[in-house]
Amino acid sequence: MLTLLWGQVGRDVARLNVLFQDGSKRGLAHPEGVFLYSVPRARWNAGHRPAFLVARGARGRTLGNRLLFEYTLAPN
Repeated sequence: MLTLLWGQVGRDVARLNVLFQDGSKRGLAHPEGVFLYSVPRARWNAGHRPAFLVARGARGRTLGNRLLFEYTLAPN
């Protein structure tokens, strides 16, 4: 199974992170405003799944966040 997290962000986004249910996070590259992240199999177990996307500006201010319902509520 290949699970992808993908989308677009605005030009004002300097950093983009995916936050996981277990509290860890991973920075996502977003060249040209597009991001693509292949969720590793180990991150698909309940309690370790992607939970939020957080976009921050150049000064660290949160520009937006999104709850990832489709990942956090997916069946095992």
